[in-house]
Amino acid sequence: MPVSPDFPSPKKIPFVFFDVDDTLYERSQPFVLACEKIFAPHFTLDWKGVFEARCRYGDEVFEASQNGAMTLEESYIYRITHAFRDFGREVSAEEALTFERCFAGCLDQISLEPGIDKVLQYLVDNGIPAAILTNGPASHQRRKLISLGVSRWIPEKYWCISGEMDAAKPHPEIFRKAEQILDCTPDASWLVGDSYFHDVEGAAAAGWHSIWYTRKFAAPPEKILPAQAAPGNPAELLSAVMQLCQV
Repeated sequence: MPVSPDFPSPKKIPFVFFDVDDTLYERSQPFVLACEKIFAPHFTLDWKGVFEARCRYGDEVFEASQNGAMTLEESYIYRITHAFRDFGREVSAEEALTFERCFAGCLDQISLEPGIDKVLQYLVDNGIPAAILTNGPASHQRRKLISLGVSRWIPEKYWCISGEMDAAKPHPEIFRKAEQILDCTPDASWLVGDSYFHDVEGAAAAGWHSIWYTRKFAAPPEKILPAQAAPGNPAELLSAVMQLCQV
C-alpha cells in the first residue's frame, strides 16, 4: 500500500467520509447481473468492459444531468447506447431504459465488499465519526446504502448525497455542506474514495485529506499526492484508517 511520507498524525479526532460506488461495494456486480438478465439470452459481450465504458460515458454527462441540461433518462440512454456501440452492438433508447430499470432492481442484491465491514466497525468501536459523501440521485444512492446495511455503522442523518445537496464532488461546495452536517473542519476531514478526480482532487481543493481506494487499479506513484494513502484492498484500507485514527 503506497503511503505518502507526509501522512499526517491528526491532532484532533478525524471525521471519515466514504464514497459509495466502487468503495463500499463493487458496482460492476449488479451491472453484470442486469446484462445477463436482459441481453445474455440474445448475445454476450465482455460485460465488465461494457460497464467500464458506461462509467466513462456517464461521467461525460453527469454534470449535465445534475444542472438540468439533460434529464436523468436522457443520461441513462446516452451512457448505455454509447457503451454498447463501443462493443459493436446497437441498443435502442427503449432497450436502454428497460436495462436501467432492471439494473436498479439488481441494486437490492448488492452487498459490502468483504472486509469493508471491519473498517466501518473499527471506526464505531473507537468512537471515530463516519459519514457518506457520494454523487448521484438521492433515491438511487439511498437505495444502495439501505441494501448495503450501512445504517448499522453510519446514521442516515450523516448520508451526504449530491442529489439532496445541490452540489457534487469534486466541487468544494459539497464539502462545505458536508462539514456543516457533521460539524467538522477541513483539517479534520478525510474522504475515502475510488475516484482520483472526484475524491482525491476534490478533497484537496476543499482542504480535506483523502485516502484513494485504488482497488484493482494501479496507482501511479506521481499521483499518490495529494492522497495520503492508496490502499488496494479492504485489509490495506483498514490499516490506513487505523493509522490516521491514532490520535
